[in-house]
Amino acid sequence: MKNIFVKTLAGFALLLFIVFQIRGQLPVAGRPVPELAHIDTLVTSWMNAGNIDAAVIGIMRDGVVVYLRGFGWLDDDVPMIENAKVRLASVTKPITAAAIRNLIAEPDIDLALNTPAFNIGSNNGVLNLSPWPSLGDTRLANVTVNHLLNHLGGWDFDSVGDLTRRECQIASEMNVTSPPGRTNTMRWILGQPLIHNPGDLSRYNNEGYLALGLIIEELQPLSYLSYIRNRILRPGMGVPVTEISLAKTTRANRDLREPWYLSSSCRNCDVFRSCNHSDMIQGPYGREHIEARMSQGGLIASAPAVLRFANTYRVASQNIGMPLLDEDTLTTWLAHGGRLEGVSTYLVQHPDGYNAFIFFNRSSDTTYVARRFWNVHLRDRLQNLNENDSWPTGASDGFWTQTSGTANGGYGAYDQPYKSFSHALEKCTNGSAVRLLPGSTQWSGLITTRLLIDAPEGNALIGQ
Repeated sequence: MKNIFVKTLAGFALLLFIVFQIRGQLPVAGRPVPELAHIDTLVTSWMNAGNIDAAVIGIMRDGVVVYLRGFGWLDDDVPMIENAKVRLASVTKPITAAAIRNLIAEPDIDLALNTPAFNIGSNNGVLNLSPWPSLGDTRLANVTVNHLLNHLGGWDFDSVGDLTRRECQIASEMNVTSPPGRTNTMRWILGQPLIHNPGDLSRYNNEGYLALGLIIEELQPLSYLSYIRNRILRPGMGVPVTEISLAKTTRANRDLREPWYLSSSCRNCDVFRSCNHSDMIQGPYGREHIEARMSQGGLIASAPAVLRFANTYRVASQNIGMPLLDEDTLTTWLAHGGRLEGVSTYLVQHPDGYNAFIFFNRSSDTTYVARRFWNVHLRDRLQNLNENDSWPTGASDGFWTQTSGTANGGYGAYDQPYKSFSHALEKCTNGSAVRLLPGSTQWSGLITTRLLIDAPEGNALIGQ
């Protein structure tokens, strides 16, 4: 039965590809939202103009994901799904910041904003790393956790570039296998001079968030990802563990719900071969070691997971990562963008009660594609909707499933649902929302997973 389904799905995807090619349209996936249908047109027009193959747009209003649509292609001729998991790039940083804030609040952990980040001399810093080949700047002893959170550590992307991306150089100089990994990369960075005095100037950098990820693992027994899943984006807030993971560098190892990332081919940049080769590779799949960027840009997640984060924590400003308490009032909208090869993301937190997440699978060296889409199109449209029209209220996220049926398959997406209620139960974990499509099933049994189960589009009967 499984093989039959796979062949049927492939044939269906091919048919969709032919139909959309004839019509000259990109496929659009996800639950239709008539009140926001104009956004569909804006996105497809933007994608066609920018030669973009995949996108996800998610919008949350008052804690409910009211719009969630996928555009284009998941991979080759497979249509995109709205519940895709995408590389977040630097939208990972607010999540790392929230983990640090949580560690500071834990009574059994000795960490404060003014704690020195690096154990240098007698400062009792957190990370006991040996700079390679020797300490590059005595001012590193003055770098605090707060400096790392707010890009005040003294590094400067605009002046010397991103030191965390010099992996081939680091491996060669340290005489270690490439990629050198997070610890060796941090040791090498500690052997370089700072550009500014710590605390003087806020200059965007990745070095600080690399260090924050190492601090998270230094102070408690969980891995970085496990801490995020258990303490920050938790099943209790409606984010099952299936919805946030570590990105994988190679395309062969990507998540089944992860789209491809567009970029030009490049030579001599495969970090797994120390850059000494003549083959052409796709930049997103080897130019840098994504796994080593976990705390600064190496997470993948679905749009609903990111939107729930924005509904719970501040995504930017000096208070980045701080919990949003009931009495908190945002005075202006906050946003955090991200960019990797083949990735452009933008997360917006608005004081009028709505959040937005934007992903496109194409980046630009001169502008953030997702941020520009927000500024040019989506910002004013949502503000106008907020002032003059009624927002939709129905939920568009969750794992959609046919109520009856026996065949496995689907991604749990609205247009490619799980094929039966029993199959959905096998795939979903604590915190999952299971959206039943109309129908009935004779299923009976014991549900041991904490789930939200509803039928937004009509009656669904389970057992009788």
